Amino acid sequence: MNLYEHLFILDPNLEDKTKEEQISKIEGLITENGGTVLKTKNLGARKLSYTVKKHDKGEYILLLFNSPSESISKLERYCRLSEPILKYLIIKIEKKKHIASVMASLNAELSSAEAKPEDASKTAPVTSPAISEEKKEDV
Repeated sequence: MNLYEHLFILDPNLEDKTKEEQISKIEGLITENGGTVLKTKNLGARKLSYTVKKHDKGEYILLLFNSPSESISKLERYCRLSEPILKYLIIKIEKKKHIASVMASLNAELSSAEAKPEDASKTAPVTSPAISEEKKEDV
């Protein structure tokens, strides 16, 4: 089984119940074909960069799932024929590359967090009381 990300955009004018039905249908398609849904996340309504099927906004939904590759064609067919789904994208995640990119981003965050306190101490002006007193006498 392979790891996939499925991002799809729903019609924002749908009722919440209909949106939940669409999400559960897609999750059902995945599980019926031997897959498992790992994560479902509603990313909320956002403005689209261009008009899609006469809509300027869309409700973004992200699914992370494991599935055999044969089931992806069925999922794509459903998304293509479903009217409430404005756009969709299914990406196969290469496990080694994904883990490496996550580790690289964590390392970058850690190194930037460590560098900030050192940089702040280097750039902060250091004044001793003796120097400031000498300057006062000159004035």
